[in-house]
Amino acid sequence: MKTKQSSEPEKFVVDDYTFTVFIVVKNFTGAMAASNWCGRYYPNHDCKFVSDDRFQQLKQDLKND
Repeated sequence: MKTKQSSEPEKFVVDDYTFTVFIVVKNFTGAMAASNWCGRYYPNHDCKFVSDDRFQQLKQDLKND
């Protein structure tokens, strides 16, 4: 079972084809923490904030590829 890192966002999808991490955030503090987390764990990826609906769509799209 994967344990959650303290600063790891609850909902995120990594697209290694476009080098992008899509993250759902709920507030400014979460956005700052997610941005720092993304830079630490995915240094060559862009960090993009998305809505929950867009997150669900991306998750389905990447699962089908």
